[in-house]
Amino acid sequence: MKKLCSIHQAAQHPDICLSEYALRRMAKQGKLPCIYSGNRCLVNVEQLINQLNDLPGNINSKEG
Repeated sequence: MKKLCSIHQAAQHPDICLSEYALRRMAKQGKLPCIYSGNRCLVNVEQLINQLNDLPGNINSKEG
C-alpha cells in the first residue's frame, strides 16, 4: 500500500532532506511523485525516497 502524506509531513520525514519550499517547487515542475486531491498535494513517500536514493552522486546509492 502506498504511503501518502502532505508536503508538510514529507518535509519532516527523517529520510527526506528537502524543505517544504523545495518539495512544492518539485511538485509544480512535475518532478515530485504526488497526486492532487483538490488543491492538496499528497506525496508518495516511498517513491520519493527511492527517487532521492537513485540520484547520481548519492552516497547511499546502490551503484558501484
